[in-house]
Amino acid sequence: QHMQSIGVPPNAATYTALIAVCAKCGELDRAFAMLDQMLAANAAPDALTFGALIAACVRTQQVERAFDLLSQMKTLGLRASAATYNGLVDACCKMGDIGRAEQTLLVMRSEGHVPDANTYSALLNACCSVQLHDRLLAHLEKMRALALMPTPATVQYLLGNFAGDRAALEQQLRLMQEAQGPPQS
Repeated sequence: QHMQSIGVPPNAATYTALIAVCAKCGELDRAFAMLDQMLAANAAPDALTFGALIAACVRTQQVERAFDLLSQMKTLGLRASAATYNGLVDACCKMGDIGRAEQTLLVMRSEGHVPDANTYSALLNACCSVQLHDRLLAHLEKMRALALMPTPATVQYLLGNFAGDRAALEQQLRLMQEAQGPPQS
C-alpha cells in the first residue's frame, strides 16, 4: 500500500516477495488475498509465487488447497519445482494417502524431476506405517536403481517397525549399501 501511495505500483516480484513472507509467517489468508490483488493488478504470478503458497498449504495440512494451486499453476503454463512436488508427496504420505503420493511422484517424474532420498523416504515411512510391505520393497528397488539410499532416520524406522519379510528388507538395504560403495573418509 505504501508503494501505491507514492505512485509506484507493485510488480510481480514485489507481490511474490510479500506472498512468500505472509506464507512463511503463517498468514495464509493474507497471502491468498495478496495473490488476488496480484491477479487483479495483472501482475503474473510465477512458479516461485505458487511454490510459496503450496509450501504454506502443505505446512498447514491444507493438501487439497495445495493441489488446487498446482492445477492453477499448470493452467497458467507454469512448471512446479522438485521441492514443490517433494512437499506434496510428503503431505500425502503424512495424511496416509499413499496412492496420491505415488501418483504425484509419477507426475513429478513425467515432468523431468528426479525424486531424491527425501521423496522416497516419505513413501517408505508411510508404506511401513500402514504395512504395505510389497510397495515398500518396490520403492526400495526403485531407489536402488537411482543409486539412492533412504535417509538414516528412515532406515532406523524401517528396521524398528517393518512387520513384513524382514530378510527381504535387510537384503534390499544391504544391496543398496553395496551399490553406494565403501564410506568416504
